[in-house]
Amino acid sequence: MQQTVHVFAYLDAGTGSMLLQILLGGVAAVGVGGRVLWQRMRGRAPKTDSSRDESSLTEDTHDAAREETPALDPD
Repeated sequence: MQQTVHVFAYLDAGTGSMLLQILLGGVAAVGVGGRVLWQRMRGRAPKTDSSRDESSLTEDTHDAAREETPALDPD
């Protein structure tokens, strides 16, 4: 004697959309991770400009602001 098992599984459109986004996000993450890993292996890691620190940037900004601000005439 065989017994039939009925399975009622339902995925609505919102669940399907969420699963698709998870899948595409995972593919994109693997692609970006692979690209970064490949660049590091080949020795082409993105270079950062560490020659200028934050204090020199603020000094340059203040100097530029002083140059652009017209002097007030005390008369």
